[in-house]
Amino acid sequence: MNFRQLPNREALHLLFSSHRLKKLDLSCFFVQDGETFSANVPYALPHLKEIIDICTGGEFTYCFPTSPDNTEIHLQTKKHMEDECNSLLHMLSKDPQPDLQSFVMTKIITISKFALQQLIQVSTNLTEIHTLLDCIDLNVLVNCKMLRILRLHTSPETSFRSCPRELIKTWGNVLPSLENLEIFTFCNDYFVMRPVIAIALDHCPKLTSVGHFDSSRAIECIEAKVNKSHTGYFNLKKCFWGNETVCKVACQPCQPRNSQSAQSFHSVCTRNERQNLQSSFPELINTAVSRCPFVEELSLQVLHKDCLQHLRRLKRLNSLVLECAYCDDLDVDECFSSLGEIRHQLKHFVIKRIDLLNTDRRFPLNVVIDNCENLETLGVLELTAINLPLRTNTRFRRLKRISIEMKFDGLGQILRYCDNLTYLLLFGHYMINESELQENLSHISALKLQTLRIQSRFFPKMP
Repeated sequence: MNFRQLPNREALHLLFSSHRLKKLDLSCFFVQDGETFSANVPYALPHLKEIIDICTGGEFTYCFPTSPDNTEIHLQTKKHMEDECNSLLHMLSKDPQPDLQSFVMTKIITISKFALQQLIQVSTNLTEIHTLLDCIDLNVLVNCKMLRILRLHTSPETSFRSCPRELIKTWGNVLPSLENLEIFTFCNDYFVMRPVIAIALDHCPKLTSVGHFDSSRAIECIEAKVNKSHTGYFNLKKCFWGNETVCKVACQPCQPRNSQSAQSFHSVCTRNERQNLQSSFPELINTAVSRCPFVEELSLQVLHKDCLQHLRRLKRLNSLVLECAYCDDLDVDECFSSLGEIRHQLKHFVIKRIDLLNTDRRFPLNVVIDNCENLETLGVLELTAINLPLRTNTRFRRLKRISIEMKFDGLGQILRYCDNLTYLLLFGHYMINESELQENLSHISALKLQTLRIQSRFFPKMP
């Protein structure tokens, strides 16, 4: 959108004023627009009618086409994009925006922090902010009493090796004001922001998720305090536990983004230190479970098999992702035995890298079905075979979603048993082989799928 080329800029201002804007998305998603792209024009402008249609719906998303190869943004395009975003921010910040509830801007561009601060100040009913950390003055968030979702990115230039003290102090002043906050996350720098997440858990009673951050370590920080400000339960419902510990055990840098930041966020563990981390892991999970009894969705790095028994106390757990790359002495039967009665309430179950030496490297799918009678979603990662034959079991018909490897030996039989599937994800380690796909098409075509996805890699996540 180019304000300077529109015939009446005041008319556009009137347009935004008359239609109550509820969502402003300045993410600048780069899309290929074959009809409007010209080799002589580095960007294309939407028609005014399109803008009217968007604003009438209460939502404005700023999109930008790129060059055909979709690999490079011309400097002229980037400068134009920044100018237009800033013009829009300045325009909107002049008037109260009581209906603006959502602001999204995640791309790294040069933006007027003053204009953004003014917009947030006049938008008293904001419930969601998703933006770059260095684009926002954190102190302005104190007035966002209705804020429920806060997602922040750090750019490669401003990523931290450790959380600066002044930043911790600022968050200590801001977070106590955000009593309605439900989701708070840094979309990178998961590990260095541990002190900030601990502050959020302490002061935001409605918090249900801290994103992919390892909240078990933040809880450990809170427990270590002599004078605890929060002694009750946390309201977290979606958790990722063990990620930070795995990063240390693996002796790899956490979330490297460039050559400078990829040096090391953690010193390399000695063998004894690694063993100590693994042996103390069950107690870490025990503490996390004690303080977070309302967890419904959990992704757990299993560093010690004894940690699984503590999950029995999560009476609301219905979604479980287990990553077992660093636990060599656990098999599937033992896994479900440790989970106890909660295995019967699981509706979504994903398992990755589990020791199959006792089952001839074949995944015992019968065991999963026998133990999880209410299972609707199954993900089997980095495992390529099942124990055959599968037993006839009506519980297979409960499965609605499966994520599994393309080369999985026995995939055809699984699909014959699971005839009520609505979602199927097939993935391979590298490139999808057409012949492999053809082998499974006959089974797939017999299903009444609503969604079929085929991709070269799969990353475990919550259903």
